[in-house]
Amino acid sequence: MYSLICRSEYMEQVRRVLELHGDIIFESTEKNLVEAGRVNAQILILDIESATVAEVKRFKIQRPETRIILLAPGRVPGDEIVAALVGKGVYDIVAPTVPEEDGEFDIGKELKKVLDGKAAVYADAARWDTTIGHNAEPETKEENSKIIFQEKLIGTGYIAVTGAGRASGSTTIAVAIAQYLARHGNKVALVEMSRYPVIYRIRHLLHKNVTAYVQTEEFSAGAKNEIKNLMPNVQPGNSYIVADIGACYYQNENQDFNQSTVNWHEYLFELNRAMLPLLVVGTAQWRWLDWLPLYINQKIKVNWNIITVSKEAVKDLRTCNKIHVVPPIFDPFVTNNEIDAFMANLLSPMMPTRVKKNGWLLWM
Repeated sequence: MYSLICRSEYMEQVRRVLELHGDIIFESTEKNLVEAGRVNAQILILDIESATVAEVKRFKIQRPETRIILLAPGRVPGDEIVAALVGKGVYDIVAPTVPEEDGEFDIGKELKKVLDGKAAVYADAARWDTTIGHNAEPETKEENSKIIFQEKLIGTGYIAVTGAGRASGSTTIAVAIAQYLARHGNKVALVEMSRYPVIYRIRHLLHKNVTAYVQTEEFSAGAKNEIKNLMPNVQPGNSYIVADIGACYYQNENQDFNQSTVNWHEYLFELNRAMLPLLVVGTAQWRWLDWLPLYINQKIKVNWNIITVSKEAVKDLRTCNKIHVVPPIFDPFVTNNEIDAFMANLLSPMMPTRVKKNGWLLWM
């Protein structure tokens, strides 16, 4: 059962979508959240223009079990109102940014995608949360008559790592990324979603700024419940979330390669949600076969970054993906100039940048 509060220009679009999913038991084009709180609806569709943050907070107290789907057309990460609502537990956000030819946003299509999927968790909305270490007052001091602006990522950075087959090194890269970010003063959530977990064995070695969300030692290959419960348990307050997906596909042991026998990791879609999607590949010639299922099924997206220890491993593959060559001796718990340079280059889209101008020194 649904409650609906939105502007009149979107009402018909939203109504058509909801009628395909269930009954509408409350509907209003006015700012009427108090009245909606008197109705026991499972889902509230709420226009961002139809309630204040304080009103949403009171509604959440009154109806804590009601899922709120926020309609925020044209809004982008960095929006203060959306960020405030994320802080109140509103994680399902419908925010089309490109109007249709008639100048109106296609709310209905985006809303249908949200309703057809699972209820969002904090990790899904983290990129909207601008309250994580980004609202501190700038520190100003004089230094050689220069202004240095440190530009930081808005919201929580989401990095997903997968491997082209087992033992490709995705966990090593994921742990190394978490360690590097933590050493630079960031709080990091490291989420192990691999079907063959190992991080639980080494979590005592992780940096104090890294919180590991891992599977238990009793986990067996093929179990799914433990993996699906990890991401919803990630707590707010992290500057970065690093997800180790593990092998992007798997086959039964002693099974010859065949396209029809490939089982894709059920959370491979996390790479499409990530701000920095990473694919780790083996370099030995006998591991090149690992690429075949990915290319045959056109799984690799153009924005995926490929990590390998040698460009020779991918030289014969037609790809426009960015390729990163990892140092040949790579320990995620060891730091040196070579590894730091590799990490700085790999994570440059996610790390703060500094821009100098004449004047004072400002830390933003």
